[in-house]
Amino acid sequence: MKTNLNTPLFFILGRERSGTTMLRVNLNNHSQINIPPESPFIIYLQNKYANKKNINPSDFIIDLKQEPFLFVWNINYENLKERLQSINPPTYQNYCKEILNQHQQNEIILGDKNPIYSLFGNTLQENFPEAKFIWIIRDYRAQVNSMLKVNFEKKIISSLAARWVAYNKEIEKLKLNYPNKVLRVKYEELVNNPKKNYTTICSFLNIPYDSTILDTKKNDKEFLPKHHKSLKEKINTSHIDEWKTQLTESQIKICETVAGNYGRRFGYQEIHHPKAPITFNIYLGILYGKLYVLFIKAMYNLPLWLRELINKQLIYKNATFWKEANKHYNN
Repeated sequence: MKTNLNTPLFFILGRERSGTTMLRVNLNNHSQINIPPESPFIIYLQNKYANKKNINPSDFIIDLKQEPFLFVWNINYENLKERLQSINPPTYQNYCKEILNQHQQNEIILGDKNPIYSLFGNTLQENFPEAKFIWIIRDYRAQVNSMLKVNFEKKIISSLAARWVAYNKEIEKLKLNYPNKVLRVKYEELVNNPKKNYTTICSFLNIPYDSTILDTKKNDKEFLPKHHKSLKEKINTSHIDEWKTQLTESQIKICETVAGNYGRRFGYQEIHHPKAPITFNIYLGILYGKLYVLFIKAMYNLPLWLRELINKQLIYKNATFWKEANKHYNN
């Protein structure tokens, strides 16, 4: 089956641990949606291929294979090469759609979810002007609390709070530029009333609501790392207020000092007044968080060969998901 290159495309954006994977897994249960596992290959390859009008499939696949997380897709590259060779015109945008639909399902709409895409929303829109975006946002204190439970980034409270602000501000820029193409969903509202909110999401995507979205038994069909084990349970509100008891008063104050002003725009009210003073350590954490975001944005603009070297030295050695997935697929 050949992919319809006019198939609509949407992206899920949001800071890590904000419900992006829950959104992807549930929407992927819909009979008319195809969202593969997380692999930011579109941004990974865009600075080399996005402006090329006639891409060689063999060269493209060689570079595609270097994306560190793509191995979980278990792609048949010989089959993919044949499909890419048949694409006309052989553009980056068309190649990306073909790869997203590598399972060759009878899709109505294709989706892609990667938190890192939150920093590149306008770039994605430029490459895929017909695309829509779902922005999921979560209370910054709950998101920071969740980040402290995983080994994604250094556990510096002020840095994590600063990154929450930076990621969501980048997505907000996209929404301001393209208000009708970005749907904002609050994590708390989604888990409180999943049917209502998924109905709104489906309407935004121009497809009918499908009750199979909430069928968590279907979530067993793919590998989910330990930090996503709750996705195999029925959607519930148990994680909404965990931060109130799991974060210390000092940690909450730091979160509110760094992210409180921005968080109020989305209804996340501070509980401590006055806020914590900005000490030297808090300032260093904020600076570190902002530099981290700048590093990520800069890295995806580096030559591909240099990024591949960085991935081998950093991603393979330190990414918890990569190590868990690699162990799972090699057993």
